Amino acid sequence: MTTSQVDGIQKSPEAIWFIIFTACLVGLALWTTELRTNIGDFFYPGDSTESGFLAGQIQSEEFSRRYLISINHTDIADTTAADFTNKLIRLLGKVEGVQRVWRTQFNDDDMVRLLDSYQGQQIHLFSLAPEKEFPLLFSPEGLAIQAGTVKKALLGPDPMLTKSILEHDPMLLTLNWFKKIDDQFNRPNNAAGYTSFFLETENSGLNANAQIAIQKDLQRIFLQVNADFNQTFSIDYTGVPVYAVKIRNQSVKDISRISTLSMTAVVLLSLLVFRSWRALLCTAMVLTATVAVAVLVTQLIFDHIHGLTLALGTTLVGVCIDYFIHSMVHAGNKTGKQRKQAVRQIWPTLLTGGLTTIIGYIALSISGFPGLQQVAVFTGTGIITALILSRFFLPGLMELFNVTITPAINFKGLLKIATYNGLRYSVFIIIIATAIIGIPQIHWGNDLNMMTPEIEKLKAKDIAIRSRMTSLQPGRFILIEGSTTEQALITSEALFPVLKELQARGNLQTFYPPYPWLASQQLQSRNQQAWDAGLTDIYQGWETALTNTGLNATALPHFKINSSPILELDQVRDSPAWQLISRQFMLLPDKTTIAIWLGKHNPEAIRAALINFPDGRYFSQKESIEQLSMAYRHKAQSMLALGILAIFFILLIRYQSFASALRALLPAVFSLLILLGIWGLSGSPMGMLHLIGLLLTTAVCVDYGIFFMENKSNNASLTFQAITVSALTTSVAFACLGAAENPALHALAWTVAPGVLAGFLLCPLVLRKQN
Repeated sequence: MTTSQVDGIQKSPEAIWFIIFTACLVGLALWTTELRTNIGDFFYPGDSTESGFLAGQIQSEEFSRRYLISINHTDIADTTAADFTNKLIRLLGKVEGVQRVWRTQFNDDDMVRLLDSYQGQQIHLFSLAPEKEFPLLFSPEGLAIQAGTVKKALLGPDPMLTKSILEHDPMLLTLNWFKKIDDQFNRPNNAAGYTSFFLETENSGLNANAQIAIQKDLQRIFLQVNADFNQTFSIDYTGVPVYAVKIRNQSVKDISRISTLSMTAVVLLSLLVFRSWRALLCTAMVLTATVAVAVLVTQLIFDHIHGLTLALGTTLVGVCIDYFIHSMVHAGNKTGKQRKQAVRQIWPTLLTGGLTTIIGYIALSISGFPGLQQVAVFTGTGIITALILSRFFLPGLMELFNVTITPAINFKGLLKIATYNGLRYSVFIIIIATAIIGIPQIHWGNDLNMMTPEIEKLKAKDIAIRSRMTSLQPGRFILIEGSTTEQALITSEALFPVLKELQARGNLQTFYPPYPWLASQQLQSRNQQAWDAGLTDIYQGWETALTNTGLNATALPHFKINSSPILELDQVRDSPAWQLISRQFMLLPDKTTIAIWLGKHNPEAIRAALINFPDGRYFSQKESIEQLSMAYRHKAQSMLALGILAIFFILLIRYQSFASALRALLPAVFSLLILLGIWGLSGSPMGMLHLIGLLLTTAVCVDYGIFFMENKSNNASLTFQAITVSALTTSVAFACLGAAENPALHALAWTVAPGVLAGFLLCPLVLRKQN
């Protein structure tokens, strides 16, 4: 160890403690951080019925654990296909982490439990119009039909089950109830040549790591079984777990790619400009500490960190390094106390710049966009940490490692060119002309789908598989609200005949209400009353109907008053039916919302049918996302305006002069005009994320205006050198977002990166200082 390094240790004991503390912070961050990649967590606020249902469709525990698996056996004998599928299902059921595999919505065990749960409810759930249908049932024709049903069931494949049902249901009305259910599960016409089944895992489908292992086993077992059948079958599968793994893999790739590119670019730029490994080591240490603190604070507040937050957070390197660069450039050719004095001298400038940048991220936190709220906390924490480290620890680290910095590239030429009057006025004219022509042509986009990774192939496969299993259109349903569950059920039952009429007209293919799984207490009571009213007059008619079918009426159970209690929601929750209808109920203390799922339909016809149902409304996931996106965009426009005003207010407090505050803000404002004008001329749509990028551009560019205008070192050339390196590192860090697969990151990349460069180049043009 050299004498200078020993002196550095003696003079900078805080630097040693800083290194030890940083190592502990990094270890703690790696140990405690929970990374999530579910896109629903990032942009669904969950503060409304619509978004709650939308998130629920994605995150519902039972639903999220399911795979929908489809085996293609076109032109293969049915017996061979059955043998293959049975073997595959049997082996998949033995995989670790798989809870169950079944062909239909209910397996044999489920059917037994279903009969137990609904025993005695055949009267309560008989009809939505009991006053009309019970008299038809009690007519001679109706009794004859029902007697034929009893005979057919007794002669069927399971007479013992039929006899057990007859004990409490002499007319086998339970079979009528089962028929209503079966009508909801008719195989689509395009299902020929395919066998579909379900696989449910023990872990949540959003647990990507667990689902990766399941999918590997699924593929392995399929290849193994298919080899026994001469490779004649093919497999497709979909479900929340498939999307979760895809999004997770893309997020991990994005984080790895962006962080690697950002770090590499910053390292190369630092070495190119400073030509000092020691300077690079100091920068790396303070950046590491900054990121570790940001991760820990975000984890503490939100209990997790989203993959997109981490990807966007890598831009923290480009933003925070500005403060380190300015400190190191101004203290780089000094030693001892002079280093701390140099940083102390520029501290007011750093603090003002940091506050204006934080304003941009505060605006993100109140935008209502949950993902950007997390980004705001992550980056805002990083900026505050970077300011503290620059002021109190960086000079000690420089002393410890004996860092001396003299920028190896001289930017005086660029500074001199930028101050030519001819160039200055030409640039101003171009900026104003671009803004005047381009801004009115801006095309606004409202599609939040750009926030999701490109998974179009998965979407197409999902639609194809689901079309073979059900006619349900995901993301489209009717929402019915009621102050109580009873009220919501009554409304859904009143809507039922209206939807049946739409079916008859061809405006609705199918729909899935809570009935016949659950009915309001009012409807159940009406069924019971209608049954009791006609019961006393049908004994003789029923015996005649049974005798006419060849059955011995005296050997069969007799009618009796139905004494079963009315079916309650909690009873349904304990039955296998709940796995189907749980996602149709949103139960809150003061409100219940029921979703009626829809098959292929005419949206306008549905809306027209709901005019007379004030408690019902049509919900389209696509339209909801567009409305949510529009709301976010309008909020982002407000945040951009308020953010600029807040930044100007801080500058006004700092300089106590309207003119000086405006001058510091002008480079950022001109940068915004350039970006808006170019986006308008390009014809490409702008969205909420572009507006967020403009706000961040303003916050960062104001820093350069402050640094250049204040020039605390009284050396414009030195200040401009620091600004140049800062602008290059920030631009490169944001430009690296363009290498991501997620298109949402591209919007920020191609807004902030060019905006920062423009704002940096405009500083000497607008502020006109040269020393």
